[in-house]
Amino acid sequence: MYLCHSLLLTTVMTCFHQLLLSGIGTVPVGRVETGTLKAGMIVTFAPVNVTTEVKSVEMHHTALELASPGDNVGFNVKNVSVKDIRRGNVAGDSKNDPPKEAEEFKAQVTCYTGIIL
Repeated sequence: MYLCHSLLLTTVMTCFHQLLLSGIGTVPVGRVETGTLKAGMIVTFAPVNVTTEVKSVEMHHTALELASPGDNVGFNVKNVSVKDIRRGNVAGDSKNDPPKEAEEFKAQVTCYTGIIL
C-alpha cells in the first residue's frame, strides 16, 4: 500500500493505464484523487520510484491548465518509458510529500452480501 501523509494537501493520482503516442511520448492516464496536477510539476510514481516532469495535461482531447480531484486525465511525461510505469501506480508531487510505502495502515471494510433478512 502506498500512501501520502497529508492527503488533503498533496497531489495523488492513480494510474489506470499508460499509452505510447507517436510524436508525443508516454501518457499515463488516471484519476486525480487529491490536490491538483498541472504542467511543469515534478511527479514521482510509486512503487517504482520514477521521478519526471509533467509536460502537459489533457482531458477529453482538451488541454488543461489545472486538473482537480475527480478529473480523469492523461498527462505527457518526460523521459519515461511505458515499461517504467504500470496500472495501479500512484503519481504524486515530488516536492510536497511524494507517495511512498506505508509501514502499516488501518482500514474499515464493510461487506454487503445482497441478502435481505
